[in-house]
Amino acid sequence: MADSFNPSLCTIEKATVRSVDGREQDITPLIYGFNIVSSIYESSISANLRCYDSVGTLHKFPLRAEEELDLEIKGHDLQTDLKIQGQIIKINNVAKNEQGDGYYYTLHFVTRTTFKAGIQSIITAFNNKTASFCAKELLQKYYNSNKKLLRGDYAAERYAELLPEGSAKYGLTSNRGRKIYIEDSEGQMRTIIPDYTPAQAMNFLAAKAKAKSLSPSSLFRFFETFNGYYWVTDEWLLKLAAANPNKTKDLYYMSFAENHPEYAHRMIRHVKSLENSSHVDTGQDLDSGAYKNTVMEVDFVNHTRKYFNYNYDKVKKKYVSMSGSPRTSNVGAVHSEKFLQEIFKDENKNAKQYVVYRDWQADGVASVPGQTVRPQQNMVEIIQNRVAYNHHLNNSKVNIELEGRIDLMPGDLINLITQEPNIELENKQNERYSGKYLISTVNHNMDQNILTTQVEMMKYGFQKGDV
Repeated sequence: MADSFNPSLCTIEKATVRSVDGREQDITPLIYGFNIVSSIYESSISANLRCYDSVGTLHKFPLRAEEELDLEIKGHDLQTDLKIQGQIIKINNVAKNEQGDGYYYTLHFVTRTTFKAGIQSIITAFNNKTASFCAKELLQKYYNSNKKLLRGDYAAERYAELLPEGSAKYGLTSNRGRKIYIEDSEGQMRTIIPDYTPAQAMNFLAAKAKAKSLSPSSLFRFFETFNGYYWVTDEWLLKLAAANPNKTKDLYYMSFAENHPEYAHRMIRHVKSLENSSHVDTGQDLDSGAYKNTVMEVDFVNHTRKYFNYNYDKVKKKYVSMSGSPRTSNVGAVHSEKFLQEIFKDENKNAKQYVVYRDWQADGVASVPGQTVRPQQNMVEIIQNRVAYNHHLNNSKVNIELEGRIDLMPGDLINLITQEPNIELENKQNERYSGKYLISTVNHNMDQNILTTQVEMMKYGFQKGDV
């Protein structure tokens, strides 16, 4: 096996398109490349197949960007098998070859569940329901063809993984093998979904949701991976990785790399390039509101105005570290304590300003019969914590490139080990770049069976983490 090992080898095992009238066509021989992008910032996977067609499939079948696609991909580094039920949505870049006897073109596709959800629109209301309850209802109706989500023994057998406290996992009936993850939110909302697509509705709920105490940032996201759909916070992803070691991948960025098949296990963990495009940006730190911000709340119900000041230095220990546990010190801070105390000593001097228009009642106030005022929405707390946590999590964003590794997905963690480039510090780890990172975006690109994976990842400040 060592003699045939190739960490960058990736093959299309099968690619079949199916027309709306049930005709099938094998297009595996036509494909010479693909690109698949998934991200915690996007509600769906974006992908394409690059084809060279000398048998006339484009015009004889014909392909109309309305076909279903069954795709099987194999990564030969870790023997990763990937099966995608897709829907072709666009065909472009059509051009004849130089000899004039064939066409190049690109087939763009999304997953079938995403496509079927996306052709619908939502106009509905929820009355005094949690955001997580609303998210589950929409996912079941629009992403699972209104079928009952799988739970219980089936889910436990198929998906043996430990979930963070206060969350649930369901199996998709309409796409067996894929899952839906939902983190519990806190508080009730009374809201209307105003003619949104399902993806827009899920992001709408994420923007208004307040998480429970284990995820103080309340930074909910809705995104899709090969595994399924996630409606969770960043802290939830860190805790999931901490509870399931297989979700943390060890990678190495060194001054040398093994290229002999005998060291195959090292080759698949080798980072070819690493770029930290923004190491420290003090101007952005000042402008972001991550250290101090002020929210002015204008209360339409009681005709009052209040100011809420946020001081990151006083609350930073409640946030989750890259190991999934609460921060217990200032280790890994980007700026020194002295600098922060001098620059951010006056809230009114340079704190970022926000305005919230309040149309909900205060906690502990009973509703008047017939009154339609909404319950507590916690928008001040949500805004202040999201702004701070999101900025600090993105403060050490790094882009890396590897050969192969189609197993890497957004939401997983990377444990990066890298040496200091200084000769005087030889064989010592780089304190700022080593550590655990949350994968935010993955771009898999295959050309002529050679797979390259580009990963954008981020970590909380300069925390080294557990390496």
